[in-house]
Amino acid sequence: MRSKRMVMAIMLVLVMSPMAPAAQGQTYTVEGDLHTIEVPIERPLSGVFEAEEMAPVSRVPKEWQSMEVLMAVDAGTVVEKGAPLVTLVTDDLDEHIAKMTDDLVRAKVAMDKAREELRLLEKSTQSDLAWERRVNRVAHEDFDHYMERDFPYREEELRLNKWSTELWRESVLLEYDELKRMYEADDLIETTEKLVLSQQELRLAHSNLANERYEKFDYAWQQEALWPRTMEQKRRDLLEADNKLERAETLKPIELQLKRLEVSRMTSDLDENRRKLDDLRADRATMIIRAPQAGMVYYGECVRGRWVSAADVANRLRPGGKLNAREVFMTVVDPSALFVRADAEEKDLSGLRKGLDSKVVPTGYPSLTLEGAVRDVRIIPCGPGPYTVFVELNDTNEAILPGMTCRATLTVHQTKEAVAVPAAAVSADDGETYVLLCKQIDEKTGRVIEMVRQAVEVGCRKDDTVEITKGLSQGDVIWIAPAAE
Repeated sequence: MRSKRMVMAIMLVLVMSPMAPAAQGQTYTVEGDLHTIEVPIERPLSGVFEAEEMAPVSRVPKEWQSMEVLMAVDAGTVVEKGAPLVTLVTDDLDEHIAKMTDDLVRAKVAMDKAREELRLLEKSTQSDLAWERRVNRVAHEDFDHYMERDFPYREEELRLNKWSTELWRESVLLEYDELKRMYEADDLIETTEKLVLSQQELRLAHSNLANERYEKFDYAWQQEALWPRTMEQKRRDLLEADNKLERAETLKPIELQLKRLEVSRMTSDLDENRRKLDDLRADRATMIIRAPQAGMVYYGECVRGRWVSAADVANRLRPGGKLNAREVFMTVVDPSALFVRADAEEKDLSGLRKGLDSKVVPTGYPSLTLEGAVRDVRIIPCGPGPYTVFVELNDTNEAILPGMTCRATLTVHQTKEAVAVPAAAVSADDGETYVLLCKQIDEKTGRVIEMVRQAVEVGCRKDDTVEITKGLSQGDVIWIAPAAE
């Protein structure tokens, strides 16, 4: 207050005793042009604290999809890296692994058997084909032999057979007649002679029967039935031999190829089942799900700083609950390093940029204020907002945890055109802001003859310039006092 009164006294002396303005001070004329001034505007935004480091926890099985919960740690538990988070039921998986192991042993034996069968089949196929070709050649040779040797002589053979039968009958009859005449010439027929005559009668009866049967049946039967049937059978045998060879030459290579494909498929299936068994054993090792990093356990997945699925996941993390493969059912966060994710509406976008100062007040701790600055602004015009502002905090507090809400107030400096004067021309006294207005100036010397105190209202300040919102007009001349030494 004392220094201000001294300044006033000096000013009164200057008024009473004119002197060169350049020596003790100078004047400043308020002109009509406007100056660019930065205007600070506070933008309060709703936000949420989010951890810088978060490790989502999920299980990505290779083969075993079932995920029945046996035990899970509670939300909020602080864990070390590698600590068990969730233990899943393994009874069915263990049984499946044991069964698949036995199946693989049997499959390996079956594959070895199939490979041996293939080896033998490859070895025998060519020899079997060679044998079938030989059998076919023999059949054709037999047919040709029959057609050359037997077929042309069948009529003559039949005639000779008929002739032979007739000759046999005639010879028997002749012998019978001779015996009968000889025995009848004797006065006494002995018992032996009578027996011989009876035997010859029997032979004659047989010859008559044979000749009659041959005449009535055998001759016609051979010509009309037996010979055509024999020829049909010969031709049928030859056709069967050709078909058998064709079938062998066609099917045996196919059978060999099928056997090769069967062995290849069995080998592929065995390899695939081995891979599945390896995957099942790998899945067995993941049935105890461990923390990927040290930190605090949260249920569910963090979506824009909020744990929207926490309630649903909590119900399924109870014993007997079912989790889904690949879903994020837990997140391990590091609560020591936080940032703020704030939502900005479209009307708040003007002036938002990286580097703006921010004051963050946690909802649960209204007396606590954290300092920070805007790290990033994400504007994706896919709808009516919200747009995202990321605030990096200078410090944090152990009471603040990820997921807590807050109010982030950003200081946005907007520029505008305004009337401005040097800051050295503006003074304040007793709650009043004023300037010294030069009422009278000597036109010849330029000395100030009379000054009065003029109350003004100020706006923004930029460097050495102050905005005057009320109290001065264009053309007004104000006094700039010399700086105190």
